[in-house]
Amino acid sequence: MSARIVLDAGRLDDGTFVMRAPRVGIWSEHPAAGSLLGPGSPAGRLTQLGTAHTLVIPDGVTGEVELTPGRDLAIAAAYGEILFRVRPQAATVTKERGRKTPASAAGKDLKAPTDGVFYRSPAPGEKAYVEVGAAAGGDQRAG
Repeated sequence: MSARIVLDAGRLDDGTFVMRAPRVGIWSEHPAAGSLLGPGSPAGRLTQLGTAHTLVIPDGVTGEVELTPGRDLAIAAAYGEILFRVRPQAATVTKERGRKTPASAAGKDLKAPTDGVFYRSPAPGEKAYVEVGAAAGGDQRAG
């Protein structure tokens, strides 16, 4: 299991965050441009002498990824080098690969109490229990 290392963060005059390499290494598995990230979200891997470490977003940083290289590239990163920028944005962010979760405007988000497998429908190819973004009744099954 790899160690989790928090990225170094700075802030530009326009409010954009810059994420800097906390150590020297090879940076890979970059977040995709446009991904929403928040505190604790994974932001790639930094490999040093064959040991891979998961980079995570620090507390106080939430927003959309800007200026990131292709996900298939591994890049040599110097200590303190800017890896990517995060433009602040109001949204709910999960810790899983920076997935977007739209903020609910007219209701509440449905969140699972535990990790596990989610089945959107009773069987492959069958209609979903409820569509994403649709209103669900109090006793209606969601998955």
